[in-house]
Amino acid sequence: MTTDELPEWFAKRTTPGQPADATDVTGHCLEWTGAKHPAGYGNVYNREDRRTWLAHRMAYTLAVGAIPAGLTIDHRCHNLLCVNPAHLQVVARGENTRRAQTRRSVNRSKTHCKRGHELNEVNAYVLNGQRRCRACRRLRHHAVKAGRIVNRTARERFDSKWKADGQTGCWLWTGTKDCSGYGMVTVAGHNRRAHRLGYELYVGEIPEGLTIDHVCSNRACVNPDHLETVTRAENTRRAVAANRRTHCKKGHEFTPENTFMDSGKRRCAICTRARDRERYAKDGEKRRALARLQGKRYYAQHREQVLARQLERRIAENENRPARVPASHCKRGHEFTPENTIHRSDGGGRRCRECRTTYNSAYAAARKPRK
Repeated sequence: MTTDELPEWFAKRTTPGQPADATDVTGHCLEWTGAKHPAGYGNVYNREDRRTWLAHRMAYTLAVGAIPAGLTIDHRCHNLLCVNPAHLQVVARGENTRRAQTRRSVNRSKTHCKRGHELNEVNAYVLNGQRRCRACRRLRHHAVKAGRIVNRTARERFDSKWKADGQTGCWLWTGTKDCSGYGMVTVAGHNRRAHRLGYELYVGEIPEGLTIDHVCSNRACVNPDHLETVTRAENTRRAVAANRRTHCKKGHEFTPENTFMDSGKRRCAICTRARDRERYAKDGEKRRALARLQGKRYYAQHREQVLARQLERRIAENENRPARVPASHCKRGHEFTPENTIHRSDGGGRRCRECRTTYNSAYAAARKPRK
């Protein structure tokens, strides 16, 4: 596993760190510079599944593969911000807990720091559950004061994380973004939205009760010229007006006949009907077969009730049906006179005598043998 296996969008949020603080690990740590978790791990937003990952878990997944179910990642270098795949190892949760307890016990049993200063009651203090060396802290303070170590200001860190767009003039945030597309930056241990920090750095404090609106409608923009302080109601009104589309994604116009509301959102009736037809064609036969089976079961269990309802329905239809007027002529136009009418003995209705005579004559002629 090497750091070259990490994609560019992930690697640009890292920086080479100090050598690993472990005897069984070689190479320098690759420390995460983006957003951080309160526990000390790095945070990164994954746009594919729209979830926030711990940076070291994302690094292992990108470089090696998916983490097996029931296992977790252990930092062999003991650096929680390290995302170097070579320093990460897949272990069981119980093993990870045991190693963490062992490291804490080893840290408590140390008598000297890395630079050889004794960790006695006077020279040791506790920070984030770990003992620290006061002498090393004083040395760093003097180095910063003398200019040998330069701590970047919030504005310097802010300016290093945006890139200007020559066409729109937007300052596009290149650092971490949240699930809504806004830039995120850590200041004094707290996560803040980048466009609000940019407004405060370049313009001034945001008045109480107001919020920041992107005039350019680009959430990743941190250009103070594109930011305006407005009320929350005005910000919501502008967002609704900007997203007021006239056509759906497939190009159908949002007319009154083609529009209906669903969960407070406009929907395209044509697209909805098309999706319903596809869904019905996909599993419609299965539903129809199930309906037939359920109908057969119901008929077998309630046969008498079904037949009784059918009989009642037919009687009601016959009672409501208008009286039938007898025809005055047959199909061939012969009048039904008493002399031309034959009444069937089975009550099946009237017959035309002339039509019957014509039929019998034709039948007899057809059966007469030819000479």
